[in-house]
Amino acid sequence: MLICWSPYPGTFNPRQPTAYLLDHAVTKTVGQKSVNEARSPRPEVLLGHPAVVQAAINGLGFKRRYSLCTLSFAASEICVEAFNRGNSGVRDAVAVTTSAFLEFTYAGIPVDSRPPVLVSTHTHTGRLEVNFTLPRFVIDGGGAVRSFNPCPPGNGNRWRWDRLGDALTKHFDWINPRDIEC
Repeated sequence: MLICWSPYPGTFNPRQPTAYLLDHAVTKTVGQKSVNEARSPRPEVLLGHPAVVQAAINGLGFKRRYSLCTLSFAASEICVEAFNRGNSGVRDAVAVTTSAFLEFTYAGIPVDSRPPVLVSTHTHTGRLEVNFTLPRFVIDGGGAVRSFNPCPPGNGNRWRWDRLGDALTKHFDWINPRDIEC
């Protein structure tokens, strides 16, 4: 499993990021050409309400309004067919991983001070991707909206996220891309 933070800055576009993550068909640039890609099966919302998260993002006055992160699983780690059928063992592992990711992201921040988040999936590629849309704010003790970057730049922060990945891959016996034995 890889934890991949999007390099895109999360600037203002009233339809993004939810449109890209949830639309059943998207246009991508491949080389110099635009290519239409149909997603089958369609993306699934695991947690959150797209309209609520999009409204929270659109209401921010910050330059960088959201962060995107994807947990990308090898086909051998999560059986996409079992996931899409609703297999409880597979779904439970994804739910535990999602919860651990969110608790790690907002460690020390009370639940009622956290922004609404959106967690969705892509399985059309034959492997599971769990996508997190994270509005870049928290509510402070006085009720004010404060900027919050869940993945600030720097090697120390990369190290921190790699440790979460290490713990999850060990717990579920998934492939650790940082393991030289792989």
